[in-house]
Amino acid sequence: MARSSVAQLLLETQRFEEAEPVAPDLLADQREALGDENLFTQISIDSLVRIPNNLDRHEDEERDDLEAISLSESTLGPRHDGTLVSLTHLAKCYADQGEWTSARHVHRNARAPSASHATWWPSR
Repeated sequence: MARSSVAQLLLETQRFEEAEPVAPDLLADQREALGDENLFTQISIDSLVRIPNNLDRHEDEERDDLEAISLSESTLGPRHDGTLVSLTHLAKCYADQGEWTSARHVHRNARAPSASHATWWPSR
């Protein structure tokens, strides 16, 4: 539990290189204590996928964003605020890579009333 507290502090202070090795402990502790369906676990997952972005590893971030979205959609639903925030982060990931069409598509469909896995996934 102490390592997860350290990980949380490192994330909050944006010390991403130091947070990366201990971040899985934070998530494991929250999953064990609260379960995947819990909103705080979802928020932690969303925070942890920011680490690769801040270390300029966009391929890892995209993979992690897609995992976070899938879990969020299945536990919270496709229109839940947490899911929509994750979709917005995926759009930012694409924009950071210069993939403007994909970014626009994800962002636009995240705001659509009937967003679902089938509509937000960009075609490449």
